[in-house]
Amino acid sequence: MYHYRAPARTGNRFRSGGVENCVAAISPPQFCEERSNSQFSTGAFSSTLLYVNRKTAIRGNPYRLGVVILAAGKSGRMGRPKLLLPWGETTILGRQTNVWRQWPAVRQVAVVCAAADEAMQAELDRLKVAEADRIFNPRPEQGMFSSIRCAAQWSGWKAELTHWAISLGDQPQLRSETLTRLLETSAARPEKICQPQYQGRARHPVLLPKSLYLQLRETGAETLKEFLETSAAQVVTCEVDDPGLNFDIDTPADYERVLAAFLRPR
Repeated sequence: MYHYRAPARTGNRFRSGGVENCVAAISPPQFCEERSNSQFSTGAFSSTLLYVNRKTAIRGNPYRLGVVILAAGKSGRMGRPKLLLPWGETTILGRQTNVWRQWPAVRQVAVVCAAADEAMQAELDRLKVAEADRIFNPRPEQGMFSSIRCAAQWSGWKAELTHWAISLGDQPQLRSETLTRLLETSAARPEKICQPQYQGRARHPVLLPKSLYLQLRETGAETLKEFLETSAAQVVTCEVDDPGLNFDIDTPADYERVLAAFLRPR
């Protein structure tokens, strides 16, 4: 596994080896709008995506991201559907879909779910997730990797996509800054699998280029961890300061801890 330290930002640019590069493409829309008239140049990181918005390309190699949100689990330890639990003014799942939709590089967000889960279907309706962007896992009891395989085998992805993010549905505390670093790293090393790293451990989300994402269709691995271990030479990590990556939301106590840490005033 290769550890990559993303270049430090300076104002509306970031610098590496004396070369300034545009980060507009992988920043939220408001960031891009403020910088849409800036002058940009490419150099050491010419593969960094240079899109100001969804329609306008300035220069650079295409980087178009599809997002897989995993939402087919039963939440057995929680005792109720955890992705439907409140998170601010929305739900845990609503927070996840909203976070990913804000990035200009994201061209499609699809949710993997169980077809028989009526409550989940109602929530997806409320969140305006089109039926065309719902991936049904016929055997969700087989675990998370079965949902990942379903997503890789799904025929509904847009042909323009170059990369995919595999995102846990129950990670609403993920910081936007973490996604920025992750997308910067992936854009700078577009041929690699990219993961955020906190306190020496690689975490989710996982970003994969198309060539490696499609390998998930037929892989002999039984878990995503095993797949990543067999592809270790293709993995780079970026160190982030995001304590939220250490939290799981599996039980009512977990949920209360995360609410207290990230939402409730202190």
